Amino acid sequence: MSPVRCPGSSYAGTMTTAAPFVVRPAGTRDVRRIHELLEPFVQKRILLGKDLVVLYGSVQQFVVAEVDGEVIGCGALHVMWEDLGEIRTLIVHDEWLHHGVGRRIVEVLEENARALGVSRWTSSRGAASRPSASRSSTRTCTRSSSVAPTRVSPSSSTSRT
Repeated sequence: MSPVRCPGSSYAGTMTTAAPFVVRPAGTRDVRRIHELLEPFVQKRILLGKDLVVLYGSVQQFVVAEVDGEVIGCGALHVMWEDLGEIRTLIVHDEWLHHGVGRRIVEVLEENARALGVSRWTSSRGAASRPSASRSSTRTCTRSSSVAPTRVSPSSSTSRT
């Protein structure tokens, strides 16, 4: 999968200067930053913590969004069955909410799902992404996702990646 450049805003300081973000496969160098993005949700008891060893063990499931070498978001696709996958650990840094980062991460995970032969996936929205509205959904990968995730998904499967 080649990196995809999308319009966005500057990560450093205030969000006034346009800068592209890139969504790419995660590597081991990204695991500590994924862990840092996850930690505020662990502290708020929205998600259960994940040990670094668990994140390293599942790094191949992740994609990350970055600006100027700084990881600003992540998400993972976990294959559950022959044609079923789950989008997990979808997190976008607060300064990048509502700039298309989460949407693009989901689109890349959807492309990955199709390449693997996965035609359906599940995801859930937790309290972090929409207060007082926790819901799960199953979608087909035949079209672009209309889900506009904000901060994190899933909340119902917090011990998994």
